[in-house]
Amino acid sequence: MEKDNAVNKFIYILEIVDAILMSWGFARVAERFKVQNIFYWLCMLVSLLTLIRFFFAPSHNVGVVAKLVKNRKGAARVVVFFDISLLIAHSFVFFRMCYALGDFRYDSFYRNFSILLLLNAIWLVTITFRHKCAKIRSHDKHYFWLINNSICGILILGLFLFKADIMLMFFVAIVNCVLDLWSCAPYYLESV
Repeated sequence: MEKDNAVNKFIYILEIVDAILMSWGFARVAERFKVQNIFYWLCMLVSLLTLIRFFFAPSHNVGVVAKLVKNRKGAARVVVFFDISLLIAHSFVFFRMCYALGDFRYDSFYRNFSILLLLNAIWLVTITFRHKCAKIRSHDKHYFWLINNSICGILILGLFLFKADIMLMFFVAIVNCVLDLWSCAPYYLESV
């Protein structure tokens, strides 16, 4: 019981750190808000939806992994070095995404968004693998997130590399966000 409380307290602290970093990035977006620029509005919408979905998911993923490994010291080291680093990396990339938007660099905004999606997909691969090793059935939403983020991350990165129109990148990004939020909203609120 005491160990469960310690894990829950640790996850709570990580959620606060994650929320601060992500909010700091979104504050940059709000600070530079320009009413007359449609590209800014569209990117701000992607930022807001991403903030909502990544506020719940990464900290939840650390909780899932921490509970899988709570009695194994070697596995706990992996969580501390790998999973927590990925959680902080999510927040950092989101901050960089917002910083690019604050500087009106829309192509960099979408490049960072694709990096965020691909980073999350890598994490989801490891989570589903650990579920399989522990003989626990992964939540179906982990697979959905993995597929959605992989496909959209690769598409946006490809569009960025081939210097495609910003509106194409927006379209893929907004589809990614809407699919995620529509299908996973009940799952996000399970842990609240």
